[in-house]
Amino acid sequence: MAQSLAENGQLTLIKLRASKKNPGSYELVFGHRRFLAARRLGWKAIKAEILDIDDGKAAQESLIENFERDGLTDYEKALVFERLNKEFGMTCDEIGKKLGISKQHVSNYISMLDLFSAEYLASNVDVREALLEVSEHHARLLLRVSDVTTRADLTKKVVREKLTVKDLTNMVVRLRSWFGNAQEIDYSQETREPPEIKTKREIANLLIDKFKMAHRGQFPEQFFDNRFSIYSAFPPYEKVESDIALSRVKNWFCKDAPKLTSTIENLKVELLGEVALVTLNICYSGDVLGARAKLRAGGTIILTNKTGSWKILHEHWSNLETPPLRTPVEVNIRATKKPISANRR
Repeated sequence: MAQSLAENGQLTLIKLRASKKNPGSYELVFGHRRFLAARRLGWKAIKAEILDIDDGKAAQESLIENFERDGLTDYEKALVFERLNKEFGMTCDEIGKKLGISKQHVSNYISMLDLFSAEYLASNVDVREALLEVSEHHARLLLRVSDVTTRADLTKKVVREKLTVKDLTNMVVRLRSWFGNAQEIDYSQETREPPEIKTKREIANLLIDKFKMAHRGQFPEQFFDNRFSIYSAFPPYEKVESDIALSRVKNWFCKDAPKLTSTIENLKVELLGEVALVTLNICYSGDVLGARAKLRAGGTIILTNKTGSWKILHEHWSNLETPPLRTPVEVNIRATKKPISANRR
């Protein structure tokens, strides 16, 4: 700013108002950077406009000047626009005209505040710090991810890996393809719904989170009850419980699932008091147990809520592919050494 003043002179007036505390003196309302630059250049005087405004209008002018400061991040600009809207009743159109930008541009900035609630950011400082570094263009893509946890992970990834908008676009598209129809439902959308519907959405969202973490090779142990059991659609076909079940599932999350793509279909949630019954189909493709394969499985998942949060108690998965003509019944008859009595029950 000092260099600009030195080369071009003062092109814009600073704005003052009469001081209420010190009669005969003035308070600087707008043009702090110009004033400091002129002082640094040793100027004895600077052109100013005297305004007759109250405290509210002065604060509004100060906010507008803050927007024009160099180095203000897109998220900080969004906070400025929010204050102008909520505290001073300015519409997006009025803000845009005041600053020489479009109404849509203002709206896009403000939408950044929909990424995370104030409560979430207060308890997740790392997400808030990352949010201060992402652009408004990144934010529009992040808003397409309905799950808050995944959105937070992506926000930090954008900053950590310096992802371009194109990079993030490819990631969001790939994320949506993993979960097919299920990803098209915004389970995190806040609506005035009956408690039962909201609970169903929370459970569905938890399960979608589970599959997303599997594709990232992360094991969400907090999602599982310590009595967890599972019957898998992969061999060996047997029910395992507790530590063995958790160990087997953890191995799946960390080693096999990241190699696969999957699509969730027909996810349905039924509530039975403190128990929830979920049915769904899932289609896998990729390297399964060392071989390239495709699998369509049907799942029944039971969750409990005795500790204040929903946890997975049992999963039963079945292969939905058409079985071969030779059935287990034929094998059992051939293996029987004694004839089967017609009177035996």
